[in-house]
Amino acid sequence: MSNQQDVEKRIQHNATDSAVIHGLYETVHNDWSGEIKDYDITPYTDSSEAFHDGDYDEIKKRAKSDGYLYIKGALDVERNMSLRDDVLRICAEQNLLLKDDILRDDVDVNSGSGPTAFWDIFVKLQSFNEYLHKEPLLLKLFSHMYGEEFMLLPRVLFRFFKNNGEFSKLHQDFWYSGVARNMWTAWVPFGDNPIDKGVIVTAKGSHLNLGNIPNEDRFFDQSNQITFKLNKDDYEWLASDFESGDVLLFHNLTTHFSTTNTTNHLRLSADFRFIPLSDPLADYFFIPHMTEYTWDEIYEDWDSTEYQRYWSHLESKFMSPDEIDDTTNSIMSHTTQFQSNI
Repeated sequence: MSNQQDVEKRIQHNATDSAVIHGLYETVHNDWSGEIKDYDITPYTDSSEAFHDGDYDEIKKRAKSDGYLYIKGALDVERNMSLRDDVLRICAEQNLLLKDDILRDDVDVNSGSGPTAFWDIFVKLQSFNEYLHKEPLLLKLFSHMYGEEFMLLPRVLFRFFKNNGEFSKLHQDFWYSGVARNMWTAWVPFGDNPIDKGVIVTAKGSHLNLGNIPNEDRFFDQSNQITFKLNKDDYEWLASDFESGDVLLFHNLTTHFSTTNTTNHLRLSADFRFIPLSDPLADYFFIPHMTEYTWDEIYEDWDSTEYQRYWSHLESKFMSPDEIDDTTNSIMSHTTQFQSNI
């Protein structure tokens, strides 16, 4: 088994118990829809005023009560669009686009193989790996939210969604982070992302009300995604349009899902994750996502070493696989063992 396969297996193991992983349970049919029209949606509360005014008391209050922060104009638009162009340039080179126009407008996408088939090309992009390191206002926000040392994890997920009915099912990011009690995700769309392109929908306050969903309440659905059953009428569901430079932050216990892309354009987004250094550090947080490349191979063509292996001074603190399993199993067996500390 390759190193990457081993990592993915361990992350999957965190998300559900070994019986499910090995197919000993039957798949459960789940009728949870990815179509936005099937939900009574409330727009996200925009925290951009508090963000730009540096009102971190208000920021922390909203984060703690709601489990998310929707911040319009938080990120530099020019850098956001530049990275989008870098990605679309690769898509064009791989014949995924109907035209070579990679200007500021949306680009139609061919049917056929998806961009994830070329992940080994995307993952080496310097602009992608350095992206949020160069957003000082967002880093300042997390410094105030955590009130301690924190870091942006190097394992970043770039997502590509076409109009093919695919969407991410109801879940908590904690299932995959395993040992991280206070990890926050930054969901960043590249370019404008109206609701009809597909967005993240969150259950307001679910990080406080649900705790971590235990293994016995999770199952593989018919699309082979791990999810769980929840009465959607019990929560207020939130979603909004996004423009270039907007960001959605949410706690890893915040229940969420994505909706389908109903346009003829490619939806580009990425999941970046932040963690306080008081949380346990799993070794797989620091392994490249979905590639057999080593970090040295990823860095081959970079013109700067500033953000290469910036976590190396922490490697002595990484948990071993056995320690990760023990901690994860302990947490998974108690629904209310922990909640957000923010």
